[in-house]
Amino acid sequence: MNRAAATRTGQSAARQASLREHNLALVARAVLESPAPCSRADIAAASGLTRATVSTLVDRLVAARIVAELPPLAPQRAGRPAVPLAPAPRTVVGLGLEVNVDHLGGRVLDLTGAVVAEHVEPDDLHDSDPDLVLARLGRIARDLVDTVTADGMTVAGATLALPGLVDVRTGGLVVAPNLGWTRLDPVPSLGLDDGTPHGVPVTVANEAKLAALAQSGRTVVPGAGSAPAAPTSYLYVSGDVGIGSAIVVDRRLFHGGHGWAGEIGHVVVDPRGPRCRCGATGCLEQYAGKDALLRGAGLATTAETSDLVAALDAGRPTRSRPSPSRAGRSGARWPTTSTSSTSRRCSSAASTRRCWRTCAAPSRPSCATACSPRRGPTSGWTRRPSATTPR
Repeated sequence: MNRAAATRTGQSAARQASLREHNLALVARAVLESPAPCSRADIAAASGLTRATVSTLVDRLVAARIVAELPPLAPQRAGRPAVPLAPAPRTVVGLGLEVNVDHLGGRVLDLTGAVVAEHVEPDDLHDSDPDLVLARLGRIARDLVDTVTADGMTVAGATLALPGLVDVRTGGLVVAPNLGWTRLDPVPSLGLDDGTPHGVPVTVANEAKLAALAQSGRTVVPGAGSAPAAPTSYLYVSGDVGIGSAIVVDRRLFHGGHGWAGEIGHVVVDPRGPRCRCGATGCLEQYAGKDALLRGAGLATTAETSDLVAALDAGRPTRSRPSPSRAGRSGARWPTTSTSSTSRRCSSAASTRRCWRTCAAPSRPSCATACSPRRGPTSGWTRRPSATTPR
């Protein structure tokens, strides 16, 4: 065989191998993402593959302990009964690890989504030493790996969730303001390198983005019973001590040009606001983060979210709204919207029409200029045109 012919044969073999891997992934995804057990015939009809091809690929997945065959269903018509296929439980598992400002820990999930092992340690990790914390998390991870492997399970990989900016190209942490961590590669400190007895591949990502991606695997809206399937494209927002968000498009994360799309927690909402741990002033977290809400309710920042909810339910009096000289004039820059009959009238004689918003906050537009009711209740402030201003 000449060199050109050998090259063509090698390319053909590569294409065939790639096609087999693609089809294998297609069949595996069909089983793993199905809201109910499906049969080989169902997969063939949905994928366009032949039944023979699907049967061969399913056999490989069963042998690899990725797919399990359930007892055959009672036949509805003449012929061989269908064998339902479902994700195999407690065989191949994934390890999730997380460091956040108030805890660290790990959890092991199997292919059905069931938790097979976990360990979480509450702690205050503000301004912590990353080497010490990651080494501690590594010990937790190794204990979890030992536990599940002793039960015959295989750990396919691990993912570390961090509350900060993660470079999607390198997997390095750029900055985690609430932890006080900057510019580090967290993976080596875990001690889970390949080649060690506990070696598993580790990827690193932002915790809000991972939480958003987890939602894409839900085929039913949580708590909604028989509600329709959750959308495949959505915006996910999470709030705790920090505030994060992520954009999911067709069940894939949209990272943006720098990989930081959705990072809203440190968007400046008031340049004159209180200083944030990131070094800026007036970040969204300083107004809507958990610590900010607890302080606003007169509670210690060590209090639980349940304490905040209890204070709200009890109607506990809180301290007065901060003045502009306190908390960076934050109190007056969040006007409330009202379209009810209890809305105040503008105090200025220039307007006898009802405003969409109340006029109590000192930093709102003066009633001498009057807010215009011609726009909707969510529009914001506009000056009413004077008699000399063209409409």
